[in-house]
Amino acid sequence: VDGTALSPELELHPGTNQLLGGINLPYDVHAAAEFTPSEADAALKDTDFVTDVVEFVLTDTCNSLSAPVAKVFGGKSGTAAQFGDTVSGVVSIIETCASCLASADPATGQLKGPCVRSCAECNSTAAVCERHQRLGLKEHHSLLRPCDACLEA
Repeated sequence: VDGTALSPELELHPGTNQLLGGINLPYDVHAAAEFTPSEADAALKDTDFVTDVVEFVLTDTCNSLSAPVAKVFGGKSGTAAQFGDTVSGVVSIIETCASCLASADPATGQLKGPCVRSCAECNSTAAVCERHQRLGLKEHHSLLRPCDACLEA
C-alpha cells in the first residue's frame, strides 16, 4: 500500500460536464451554474475534496515483480475503520478465484455467490477438516485450495 497526497481542486470532465474532485461530487455543471452565490459557497463548504490516493500493489516474495491492482481516492473525513474496510474489500477482490470472476454477471460485475476458501476449523487445527476431506481437499491453507463454490460445482 502506497499513499500520495493530492492538492484539493475541482476539475470539469469534458465528456460528462460534471465537476470532479470531491468525495461527494460530481455536480452537473448545468445545475451548478444555477447555484446562487450562497448555494455555491455552501456546496463547496460541504464538499469533502479528494486529498489523497492510496495505491495497492501486489509484489512477489522476492520483491522482483510487482503490479498495481487498485487505487482508492479519499478525503480528510475518512477514519481508520473506513480505511480497514477499504483494505478488506480490495483484498477480497484480489483473492477471488478465476472461476468465480469468470461466472460474474458481465453487466454489473457482481459475483453469483461468495468466493470463500478459508475454513475456521482447517485454520485452527492446521489440518484439513472432515468436511473438506470428504470433498477431496488435501491442503488446509486457503491459498492452496479452490473455493467452496468451485468444490461444490
